[in-house]
This record gives sequence, C-alpha cells and structure tokens, in this order.
Amino acid sequence: MDCKNLPKIELHAHINGCLRRSTLHEFLQEDNKEYQIPAVIGIKEAFEIFSWVHSVMTTKARLQRVVEEILEDFENQNCLYIELRTTPKSTKFMSKQEYLSTIVSVFTSNSRKIKAKLLISINRSQSLEEAWENLHLAQTCEKCVGLDFSGNPMANKFNYYVEVFNEARKSGLKITVHTAEIEDEEDTVDILNFRPDRIGHCNYLSERCENLVKDLRIPMEICPSSNMATIGLGSMVDHHFGKFYGFDHPIAICTDDTLLFDTDISKEYELVANAYSLGDEDLKKIVKNSAEMAFSDEALEGLS
Repeated sequence: MDCKNLPKIELHAHINGCLRRSTLHEFLQEDNKEYQIPAVIGIKEAFEIFSWVHSVMTTKARLQRVVEEILEDFENQNCLYIELRTTPKSTKFMSKQEYLSTIVSVFTSNSRKIKAKLLISINRSQSLEEAWENLHLAQTCEKCVGLDFSGNPMANKFNYYVEVFNEARKSGLKITVHTAEIEDEEDTVDILNFRPDRIGHCNYLSERCENLVKDLRIPMEICPSSNMATIGLGSMVDHHFGKFYGFDHPIAICTDDTLLFDTDISKEYELVANAYSLGDEDLKKIVKNSAEMAFSDEALEGLS
C-alpha cells in the first residue's frame, strides 16, 4: 500500500510540536539562540524541546506562518482533515484571544483541500483559573470543536480539573484526554470513568485499565513514533496497537509531534502497516474509523 496516496485523517497533532525543523532553526537564529534537537527523545527531552519552541513562538506573524506550513505539510501527505490542538498563550506581542484568532484566521482563509478544526488544550501544569479561562475561550472560538487535556503527566491529576470538563461537556464540546502517559493507574481510572470522547497515547495501561477501555469502547488515538520513543520500544510489533486492533477497537493513527519525531502521517501509517501486515482495506478501515472518531462531520464528508 502506498500510504502517502491513502486519504488520511489526523486527530492528534500539537501546533507547537509540528513546526518544520527548518522553521524552528530559523526562528532561533533570528532570536540569537542556539539549540539542537537531541537524537534520542523521551518525555524529558520532549518537554525541553517544547520550552524552546514556546520561547520563539511569540508573535502573530510566526504563529500564522507555522499554522500555514502545518496545513501545507499535512495536505502534501494527502491528509483531508486535521484537528490541531494547542494551549492558548499570551506573550508581550499578543493576548490569548489574539493567539486563537490568528489560528482561526488561517483556518478560515485556507483555500486548500484539507479541512482544519481546533482543539483547545487544558494544560496539567496550569492553574484551575487558567483552565476555566481556556474553557470560556473554547466556548466562543469559531473553529474549536473540543477540549484536550495534556501537558506534563507528572503535574496535576485529571480530577483536579474535572468540573471544567463537566462544564465543557454540558456546553456541547467534545473531549479528548492524554491518558496513561506514565504509570498512574488511579489517574487513568478517573479519566476512563469520565468517559472522554477519545483518549490519546495509552502507553501504560494496567490490565484493569485495558479491560475498562475495551468495555467502554473509548476511541483511541495512537501515535506510533511518539509512543515508541517515550516507552522505549525497539519495535512497533510490541506496541499496544495489537492488543486493541484485534478486538476491532476504534483506533486512529496520528503523528503527535512531527517536529520532535521527524515524522509525517504517511510514515506513521507505514510503521503500523509493516508491523502488523495490514493491507489496503485494513488501512482504509482505520481511516474510516478515524473519520467517525472526529469531532466534526467534515471529516466523513471529506472521505465521501
């Protein structure tokens, strides 16, 4: 199967993790900063890279350029629909509202075939007050279709923010949660019992949590290169994809951070296809599942 020509759906991609490496280096040079992305990336290195990215993503012009390039890069991989996620940020050059408006302006002026929607992230490392602020921004943001819960998994637990997500659900927003990025069964059980619309990564599910995911049939976003790097897997064959694919569980193949893992969505599909000997129809079914998992009907419309 030629995975590049396969029409695809992307549901788990962070704006600040999908800059082109060349663009990041250009911004660093402009700001007289020096940094080289490590050859081996785990969770610690990932958050170090993000800190450098945040240090240069300070202006509306840079943000606009990055979002435009992301859409171009994914469209070049025959991705028809993408949900990009980000935590709103304020800098001395823009407010949180201006940050989001800049992204939305790129989406609305986009003349490309690819359709784009926004997920606003609640960051585990931020305060409850900021989480409520981000929810209110999401409720009034034109292209926002849901909330994401992400950030350093060793920071605050999901239940610390649960009322924010309850309110989001009441207001009609969909919810996806970074789940089991580290071994923390208590936090993972709380997340699963909340029954998010989707869960991401799921690297360290205990047997109890695996069974709960299967019983509740919560759709899962997997990011092969990212997961292999952060877990330390030597082969995709050892990835938890195999545990769920055999049960016909709804799974989307995603990139997470193309910058960090030097990847694209076609490479991620190839990793899975080669490891599990998947054929054309198998991959098309995964794409259809991904479209059905999306938070906008535009994903399915693109495949029809």
